[in-house]
Amino acid sequence: MPIAKIKDISLEHQVVLDEDFYPMSLHISAMPLFARKLSELSDLIGLRAQNIVNRIGRPEQSGVADVNDFLMLLTLNRVLPIIKNIVKLGKSHPLSVYEFLASLRSELATFVLKERFSETFYDYLHDNPAQSLNPLFSDIKSYLSVVTNAKVIPLPIVAHQYGIYTAQVNDPLLYSTAEFIIAIKAHLQPELLKNQFVQQTKISSIEQINQLVHLQLPGVPVHALPVAPRYLPYHSGFMYFQLDKTSPYWENLIRSSGFGFHITGDYPGLEIELWAIRGELA
Repeated sequence: MPIAKIKDISLEHQVVLDEDFYPMSLHISAMPLFARKLSELSDLIGLRAQNIVNRIGRPEQSGVADVNDFLMLLTLNRVLPIIKNIVKLGKSHPLSVYEFLASLRSELATFVLKERFSETFYDYLHDNPAQSLNPLFSDIKSYLSVVTNAKVIPLPIVAHQYGIYTAQVNDPLLYSTAEFIIAIKAHLQPELLKNQFVQQTKISSIEQINQLVHLQLPGVPVHALPVAPRYLPYHSGFMYFQLDKTSPYWENLIRSSGFGFHITGDYPGLEIELWAIRGELA
């Protein structure tokens, strides 16, 4: 029965043991490095859960939190007291901990992997616990690092004079990785509102919107959506439009600090919102 692994022998004939080796044991307390990794994983799970709570609790996120956020939070809230108890007692059998970690890994794969399923399976080896447990640790930490970004990012719109509106974009990667949706509401008939907004709205970068208006250039077009994207809240009376990223004017936005809008026409009671949705809308 292996109880240690020699990593090196110095010139002074001192034996250096491999700290990554987990000896066979009936309790995880006999594997200090493993117990420390469990404690670190417990802290990471708690941190990720708190990140989700903070994000979905923001006023600007009201109604738009992805259902995945709540399901992920449900998973993390369920496993956190279990892993904390495992760490505190230190008396769990390695097989029990393996089963717990393998189950958690599979649940997280549902949220993270594109195919929603992991075909990789790690056998439990009682005589070589590290070979069974280390890959689980690695995958779980990797999966937890993926789930921190919000799917939907609200971009507050600021009204200026002469029909100019702006929206700051703090993450330039959104221009290439997200779809942008405008939601508007006004005291107009829906068909009139749709046609008027599509025909009389110019969209460009904050830096170039005034020049675009002055030169009477078209800017980035918008296309009306039949229904609200499933990631956004439905509000009665709002119409939803998608910005056309295939427009040649989109290139000007990639290097800009945000969107500039010029909205002409009469829109009594106008309300306007802008959202970035990571990935595809479908």
